[in-house]
Amino acid sequence: MNQSIIVAQEAADRVRSAAEAEATEVRQQAQDDAESMLSEAHAKSDDVLSKADDQSRQLALQTEDLRQNAKQFRDHLVLLLQAELETVKGAEWSAAVDHEPFQPVQTDAADAETSTDTEKDLDTDGADSVNSGAEGDSAATSEAEAPDAATDTAKDDEYTEIVFPDGPIAKDN
Repeated sequence: MNQSIIVAQEAADRVRSAAEAEATEVRQQAQDDAESMLSEAHAKSDDVLSKADDQSRQLALQTEDLRQNAKQFRDHLVLLLQAELETVKGAEWSAAVDHEPFQPVQTDAADAETSTDTEKDLDTDGADSVNSGAEGDSAATSEAEAPDAATDTAKDDEYTEIVFPDGPIAKDN
């Protein structure tokens, strides 16, 4: 019986040592797996952080480029608007806007004669035409024609000529 107890005790010691060895091996494997997962997680996080940092730098550069472009555009626009304002405030523009109504000017006597001859021809041709030389016919003009004549005269008096400067605008500073 002592022998049986010793054999059982030795068997129990072997099972215990085998269990301890296997537990140590499983623990070591689990620890190795955990360290591997941790190092992979660190590598992935470093990669993600690196990419995010690169993207952040690229966005910062693009933002700065956009700011510079916007500043240049604004400066250019300011110069353009100042030039336009100087043009509008300038003497040439004032002269074009503030001058007396346009009066047609005949350049020579030949033009005046041609104009007068043409008016006479148009004025006296045909039975239906108006003859401004005949005083009795002026009363026979219909009332429907009178507004047209007044409108034509008003259109001639409303002629406006706008002159724009040809040369570059000089800044008066």
